[in-house]
Amino acid sequence: MKKIILLILFAVSLFANEKVTLQLKWLHQFQFAGYYAALEKGYYDEVGLDVQIKERDISKDAKNERGKHL
Repeated sequence: MKKIILLILFAVSLFANEKVTLQLKWLHQFQFAGYYAALEKGYYDEVGLDVQIKERDISKDAKNERGKHL
């Protein structure tokens, strides 16, 4: 059983720290508190995600910004 757990942990570490950008639909405010709490508590790190949270830039059209960084 210990070998299986170690194997799973090793496999997960191979995919660790995938960079992800979370684009908010508006400016930083309370409705997005869950995202920030998860970031601060390290929940994203636990599943191998390096999350950057970006607020909306109201000077740009959000529809045109989607997918530019793919």
